[in-house]
Amino acid sequence: LVFLWWLAFFFLDNLFYAVAAIQYPDAQALASFLGLFLGGLGIITLICNFFLTGPVISRFGLQTSLLILPVFLVVGTGSMALLVALGIAATLLFWLAISNKLLDMALGFSIDRTAQTILYQPLPSGLRMQVQTMAEGVVQPLANGAAGLGLLALGALFASYTTPLI
Repeated sequence: LVFLWWLAFFFLDNLFYAVAAIQYPDAQALASFLGLFLGGLGIITLICNFFLTGPVISRFGLQTSLLILPVFLVVGTGSMALLVALGIAATLLFWLAISNKLLDMALGFSIDRTAQTILYQPLPSGLRMQVQTMAEGVVQPLANGAAGLGLLALGALFASYTTPLI
């Protein structure tokens, strides 16, 4: 779960920044957009942590809470791929990329992260610490490295395409 989340995180992050760079080719405009977007994203994530995470996990349970983010991301990323395949306007692709990034960060660092942490609780205390350390100290960096290698390979393989990661 940790490996897949971080792998998806970096692929979506790369796609978001590539689409944002197409929308804002000027460095100053891109920096301005990213500053506003990431500031707003931080506020939305904070709100999700305070007001959404507890009620969602309490109402829908752990299993459903762990599925919320992947379902939203599959729908969002699938919609983006469909737009690219159909050759539909770049502006709509940009807004879908923003929505996808917003969901990934806001839900990923609130509901999903909290639900993942709850999964460690049934383990005995000594084992809990070992498993969590392994997940966050070994598996997460491995996923980060795998994402980097995958993105590097995709960049080399599809270097002639103008649409990111397609």
